[in-house]
Amino acid sequence: AEEMTTIQTTTSNKKEDKFAGELQQTPMVPPPEKKEKKSSTRKGVFGAIAASGDKANASKPKRADRRRTIARFTTAILRAEGSHVFISRDGLGYRKAFDKFLAQTYGKTFDVNGYWWTNARVEPFLRLLVHIASEGATNISEKDAKELFKKKDERQAAEWVLDEDKLAKCASGMTAKDLAAIFVGKPRKTKKGFVRGTPLLVPTDKETLSVDVEAVKKSEEEKKMATENRSKIRTEKKAAAASAAAASSFPKSHTQAAVAMVATVATVVMAAVMAAVMAAVMAAVMA
Repeated sequence: AEEMTTIQTTTSNKKEDKFAGELQQTPMVPPPEKKEKKSSTRKGVFGAIAASGDKANASKPKRADRRRTIARFTTAILRAEGSHVFISRDGLGYRKAFDKFLAQTYGKTFDVNGYWWTNARVEPFLRLLVHIASEGATNISEKDAKELFKKKDERQAAEWVLDEDKLAKCASGMTAKDLAAIFVGKPRKTKKGFVRGTPLLVPTDKETLSVDVEAVKKSEEEKKMATENRSKIRTEKKAAAASAAAASSFPKSHTQAAVAMVATVATVVMAAVMAAVMAAVMAAVMA
């Protein structure tokens, strides 16, 4: 029994030593390093848009997304003038935090189902803010409005900032302070009838702004192109359906006749070949 115990112990020790040796010989492979995602920027509907915005629906964001964009750009205007304003969640959900900021900053302008709630188009809203700040003297285009803001750096979560050089260029020398001044003080109107103060009660663009001819022209061209594409698709579908119908209606008797004709021709050719071969054989025998 003592001998058996010694053998088992020795065997066990050998296995452990072998296992330990394998562990020492096996190189430790470090886990693959996670590649940091690099965020690029591109020009789009709201200026420079992060790479995460490169989706099919990026060109047509939802109304809630457009309202959030207006809120972000508003904070960028105020920060450019020196304010430390930010959008606080304060126990609220993501969407409600932005809607609360808009309500505090613009009052009834963004009432649920109101004009700017349902028509929260970013470029017209920015055009209107510049128009109000200049007391009607400046009317920038939607193209310029798209380029008024940019990301502070290349990160996806980077802060939006006001491009003061672009503002000055397209708005007759307007500064960030001039633009942010419309939010200063209590709600009121200037002698020329333009709104001021917080909350800023922004009127509709239809009753205040002149039409951006370039934007209207572009919109009409896009509609025309979309109509032509739909018409082209319908025509192609009709042609494909007609071709399929013609193929399915081809008489079976015609197909059978064609097969029989091919078979007959093949038989005649084979007979001619056999006759030629026989004649050659006979000629060789006679010779």
